[in-house]
Amino acid sequence: MTAAGKFLLNAFEQQWHTYLQQVKLCRHDCNSETIHDLRTCSRQLLATIQLIQTLSPKRPIEKARKVIKTLLDSFDELRDTQVMLLEINQHQIDIPELVPFYLYLTRKEAQLLLQSQVYLSQYRSYKLKQKLKKTTLFCKRLCKNHNLAAEILMIIDEIYATLLTRNQNVDITDLSTIHHLRLSVKKLRYLLSTLQPILPDSNKKSLEQIKSHLTLLGNIQNSAVLTNNLRQFYKQQMPETIHTAFQKQQQELLQTFIQQQDIILNFW
Repeated sequence: MTAAGKFLLNAFEQQWHTYLQQVKLCRHDCNSETIHDLRTCSRQLLATIQLIQTLSPKRPIEKARKVIKTLLDSFDELRDTQVMLLEINQHQIDIPELVPFYLYLTRKEAQLLLQSQVYLSQYRSYKLKQKLKKTTLFCKRLCKNHNLAAEILMIIDEIYATLLTRNQNVDITDLSTIHHLRLSVKKLRYLLSTLQPILPDSNKKSLEQIKSHLTLLGNIQNSAVLTNNLRQFYKQQMPETIHTAFQKQQQELLQTFIQQQDIILNFW
């Protein structure tokens, strides 16, 4: 087995053991912190699975990916609600008109936490464990490939090329284009995070830049989600103070993005 193969296999096995442990932990104590940790290790595991899948497409690998992605997606609404709660909590003293929305989000968070707890209690992790073991077998065969390191670098090149294309296609009047860019940056970030020990030294330094830029893109996405939810909650009667405050916040984030957009050229 090549050095790159041994590293990839060890990383995959460690990640899926961590994932199953985190699922178990969430079952016993379902809160914002444990769910955040589960989401993070899910994304890390998915990045590695997608790499393996690209190197050697196999049906059991796709089945495992779908199971993990489905669980990850089930937390999206809860995550958005918790992010909005943190944001609104910082503004409700200065903008008292936000209090009804804050109380609404608090009730919604409690409901979604309960739903997540029920979902996790019904989650059949032993079936996923079987799929992951099969994926490990495929990974062991794959890791004997003497060209593995070069093929991994080619895959990163392709991911980065997609990222650059999406960066060029960004239209700040259409926030969905920034969201699509964010997904590409996130994919690159988690993959490089896993592979960092075997990457060329010249590429290791870019990971912190990627994380920082991803935070900015995430803040823009959070702003878009918050704005949409405020519109739905207040309908046609949104107080001007709320509209002005969060519109200004979003414009400042977009201005920062424009100023930093070229930083992506240094990611890989």
